[in-house]
Amino acid sequence: MMHLPITRRLVALLLPLFLVVTACDSGAPTATDDFTVTSADAAEAVAAALGETTGGAIAEVEDAAGGVYHGDPSSLLTSKAFSRDCDYDDANVWWTCTVDGSVGNNLRTLSIDRTVRLQFFDASGTPQPRYQTSDGQTAESLTYTILEGAGDFEGPRLAGRYTINLNDADPSQWTVANIDSDTLSVNGQRSHARFDSLTTARTIRIRNAQASSTFEDVVFVQGSGLHSGTIQGTYAAEVERTRDGESVTRSIALEYVAEIENGQATVTITGDGVRFNGDAFTFTTNLETGDVVE
Repeated sequence: MMHLPITRRLVALLLPLFLVVTACDSGAPTATDDFTVTSADAAEAVAAALGETTGGAIAEVEDAAGGVYHGDPSSLLTSKAFSRDCDYDDANVWWTCTVDGSVGNNLRTLSIDRTVRLQFFDASGTPQPRYQTSDGQTAESLTYTILEGAGDFEGPRLAGRYTINLNDADPSQWTVANIDSDTLSVNGQRSHARFDSLTTARTIRIRNAQASSTFEDVVFVQGSGLHSGTIQGTYAAEVERTRDGESVTRSIALEYVAEIENGQATVTITGDGVRFNGDAFTFTTNLETGDVVE
């Protein structure tokens, strides 16, 4: 029988062990290293940044466009358990209102606290003190400007907080036209910081983000809500995932266009970031819940 020299026999025995040890070295990928911001993750992030009960872009639209300001703003309550306390500034012909409250059910809750400035205008663009003056002059439009605002939200998957970014030169503000009818037109913009987290048995995922949105001819129908129009925006976030005690951070920077149709929106996303492919993709979201529909 043929015998290998001792050196060759040692190499033959040790080589498999060497390969196993090398594969387990620090350079080998772990489950956490493989963390990628998928298209589904990006869709969930943007949907939440749009949704009402997730403190997204449309969280103030019902308050601004819901027809609740007909008459004296200080004497009215909004729907969904929001309360308002307003003071009138006769010199500037506008109202400053604090709005707070919460909405929710067994699945999701949103609490809000904001200060807004409200101003009515007649058909010629002249400010007037109320929706309808004592001589019967009805306002044609209003502006709704957020002076400060924040809120907390919690749902089946996400919990977090948002804060309106304050910038006097570029405020979060809407112009609502045709307020003397049931079909209102909303144009404006909103910018906010948001934090949300998702916790499972083995994983905690945290997103710290900045989101902006521009409303273009968004139609709000009293009694049925958002009907049509476009919201364009940006979303940038640091996404941290901790799994089995190991943490990895990724980044995403997205642009989106949301086409509204009867309370939902078809959203097209393009973007870039670490471990995000940047390819364009489209999904549908429920604008009230901030959930991805398909």
